[in-house]
Amino acid sequence: MAQPLLVYAGGFHPQDCVDNLGEFLVSTMEAFKREMFQEFKSHSNQMQELTKSVEFLSANIDTANQTLKKVQLDYADIMKQNQKLTEANLKLGETVNELKSKVRELEQYSRRTNLEISGIPETRNEDTMKILGDIGTAIGVELHDTQVMAAHRVPSYKQGRAPPMVVQFQTKMQRDVWITNYKKNKDLSARRVNNVFPDTRVYINEHLSPDNKIFLAQLKERSKQCNVKYVWFKDDKFYLRRDDGEKYFKITSLDEVEKYR
Repeated sequence: MAQPLLVYAGGFHPQDCVDNLGEFLVSTMEAFKREMFQEFKSHSNQMQELTKSVEFLSANIDTANQTLKKVQLDYADIMKQNQKLTEANLKLGETVNELKSKVRELEQYSRRTNLEISGIPETRNEDTMKILGDIGTAIGVELHDTQVMAAHRVPSYKQGRAPPMVVQFQTKMQRDVWITNYKKNKDLSARRVNNVFPDTRVYINEHLSPDNKIFLAQLKERSKQCNVKYVWFKDDKFYLRRDDGEKYFKITSLDEVEKYR
């Protein structure tokens, strides 16, 4: 039996649909390819920018590392110099203390024949040699005028206290006799020297230079803080004894007291 013949209205043929679909697919693929190309190109540009940024950052990190290394080397060099300066400063401090000690010794040496007597009231038109003779009698020492080169009052560092007397003897031996006899009469009072004077304590000591007086006062204060019981000056030197019956030591600086705390 013969097949019927199909006739499409309007002259449309199926082949046209196939051809149109192919063109659509080709067009779509071409558009997709172009879009993907642009996308890849954009990503490629971004990757290039990122690569440049990473390279720039890496270069800066290298520079920073080099700078840090230089800073560390400079710091190490500064620390070495600081250590040297610290050591030099310590040595300089020791030298300064030694020089101060020597200056004090020289100043004190010029007073090696001097006595300082405090606690004797000052009177108008007083005769210092007469007072000195009375003091000698009170401690059991005979005074000869030829032994004394000078005797006079000096200003007192403390308000309300009579100016002390400074006596310069011909020899240190003559001065030391007075100190020895005074130590046997440590309860010496002004009234024992002259009954018109009040019953106040009299002190007879080596004549200290101004610097040594200041140093002795500082030494006593530091010794109290360190529980050191005795501090004294004798024959141009300072000494301390931490407690009764213990050994005494010569002191040349305040810092040395810390060793006997």
